[in-house]
Amino acid sequence: MHMLLIIISRTEPYYEGAMLIHEACVSIGIGCDIRYVEDVLSEADITNHAANGCVVYFLTNASSVPNCISRITQTAMATVVNRNFLVSDTTKYSMQSRLRAAGVRVPASVPIPTEKSLDTVLEKLRLPVYIKSQKQASTVVRAEIVEEFYSRMSGSDSADFYVEESVDLEKFHLEKLYYVDGYIDSKNDNLTTERNLETVLKHISRLLELDVFSADIFVGRGGHSYFCIDVNPAPALFHSGKARAHLAVFAQHSAAMIERHTNKTLMPLAL
Repeated sequence: MHMLLIIISRTEPYYEGAMLIHEACVSIGIGCDIRYVEDVLSEADITNHAANGCVVYFLTNASSVPNCISRITQTAMATVVNRNFLVSDTTKYSMQSRLRAAGVRVPASVPIPTEKSLDTVLEKLRLPVYIKSQKQASTVVRAEIVEEFYSRMSGSDSADFYVEESVDLEKFHLEKLYYVDGYIDSKNDNLTTERNLETVLKHISRLLELDVFSADIFVGRGGHSYFCIDVNPAPALFHSGKARAHLAVFAQHSAAMIERHTNKTLMPLAL
């Protein structure tokens, strides 16, 4: 039976999300297991977790993910979803910069290499701004005035953050979109995804080498204008049963490809 292996962390609250994906797999008759990244890294025999032919989905933003991927791929013939992105240790600011350079509309943003750089940030960006952690699923703080900005940054390691200009909320509304191997769905059941947004999401997929991700996008009236404010390479797909179903099918097809490749490799030469 083909299997999807979901890896989560004990330090993050994603078990419920993993169980929703598990249910989607069970509904189409494929095996699914949930393991903790801490266990995969600590146990000597990794085959207790990652079997040959499985598809691995990291539902965690733990810093140990690259090491875990290395252990799995050295031991088992497995496919890791979003592998190239996950092993690259890409920060959120650098990811947004790559998107901007490739023509994706993202808000203006500035890194904070040192605390002395704070003075230059507000010279480049207009208030209000968002102070964002370089790590996924972490700090996001809005600062309306100068004093609030300095107060929020006081005592923080500035290099762990970047600052992003706020989108005009009167002209845009926020949407969460899910992308799974070309399939696109929205948290908002009433949103009809415009072709423009479909093109944007497919562009993000190719650029960042992500087969599965979620994106927070401010959409203008009619869906013709937008700003992408966040891309999550390890989404739980909480608000879309259809996206979870597509992930299960994607895992099934990927596992089948591993099996065919394995059988072809092991096939004896004709005499």
